[in-house]
Amino acid sequence: MTVALAALAVLAVAARADAAVYSNSFGEIDRANNDGSLFAERFIEPNRSASPSRSDTSGGVSGCEGIAVDGSHIYWADPSHGAIDRADLNGGNVDYDFVTGLVNPCGVAVDAGSVYWTDFQAGTIGRVGLEGGEPDRELIRGLSQPCGVAVGGQYLYWTGRNVETRPPDYLARRPLAGGLPEVLAEGESFCGVAVDATHVYWGGFGTTIGRMGLDGSDPEPSFIAGIDRPCGIALYGSQIYWSRNDQLDDGIQTAPLGEPASISTVFGDSLGVPCGVAVDSVQIQPPPPPPAPAPPPPSHLVSFAHQRHAKGPVTFITVKFPQPGTFTVSGGPALRVQVRPRGPSPRTILGPEARVLRVSPKKAGRAAKALRAKLAKHGVVQIAIRVHFFAADGSSSTQREPLSLTGRRHRRAPAAVPR
Repeated sequence: MTVALAALAVLAVAARADAAVYSNSFGEIDRANNDGSLFAERFIEPNRSASPSRSDTSGGVSGCEGIAVDGSHIYWADPSHGAIDRADLNGGNVDYDFVTGLVNPCGVAVDAGSVYWTDFQAGTIGRVGLEGGEPDRELIRGLSQPCGVAVGGQYLYWTGRNVETRPPDYLARRPLAGGLPEVLAEGESFCGVAVDATHVYWGGFGTTIGRMGLDGSDPEPSFIAGIDRPCGIALYGSQIYWSRNDQLDDGIQTAPLGEPASISTVFGDSLGVPCGVAVDSVQIQPPPPPPAPAPPPPSHLVSFAHQRHAKGPVTFITVKFPQPGTFTVSGGPALRVQVRPRGPSPRTILGPEARVLRVSPKKAGRAAKALRAKLAKHGVVQIAIRVHFFAADGSSSTQREPLSLTGRRHRRAPAAVPR
């Protein structure tokens, strides 16, 4: 089936989020829901080891970085370090040394028991168990520049390039149990490969994605056409996904298998140039909102207001209490302090409340007589009280408040009557 460029219906995003899409570019992993939401650039950071562990530093194929996912892990090729890396699906427990000692790892695939990869320069396909261990680096050897790899239906499928033939690129398969490779197709720009129950699909730096039957029958080299450098290929449900390996317009795109003209862009404009793409059934959820900050503990500091002088000499002061508790008042041996309103428990606070204190000199005692003498002489005397508050939450505080007492001679004289 050929899809002309003019007929492409390029949408902004895919229909709805029911899966996660991963891509690999220069060793970093980007991730988003398949509707483009919750895009995380550098979801997993690249290996920043100062000493690459690859056994051959002669360079590798540009952009050949496969990625695969299963129910618990992400696996990806790191050609700059000659390694296959692994991490949990949530991006944790990154293992940059899951498989090492490779030359130029490229495509990556996974099934229920093993992880597979192509080594572009070594000309091999390797395999290791899902939990690691000693890998078989030459499960298949003697290949010509293998690129993408896929597993399905008891077969391994891979693409590669043979520079001595025309056309140079090929798609081949071999039973997992062993046997001779079987070339299914030859053409131009083969790299990414994916398999479902009925077809094998391929793409690779050209303008089309092709497909054919699992045995190579009924080839459709332009199943999807008019697209830009489709490198990696992945399948999920009834959708096909591919990476757009273009430095000026990169990203991940998708289309329904039954309607390949309806192309959607999942995400684009990442920091790298993606090649590998993988999809799983994990829908990414937004992070939970941060917990509401705990309310500050109730204050245990009292405050004073509404100081008022009266005859006597008497001063009234309002005291505000911020929470339940009890309090006492001290003013020295010369002062008498009464609490208003009076009641069965005038010094017990049941909530944020206020009390009025009536402060006056005592009627008897040496200190009280001395205070009254000062009032008679000066008219105004500065005093102070201390309120000790014992809050219900176990805290306590003592607040000092200066006051003044006013004697009789300090009161305002009556206004003069004009003659």
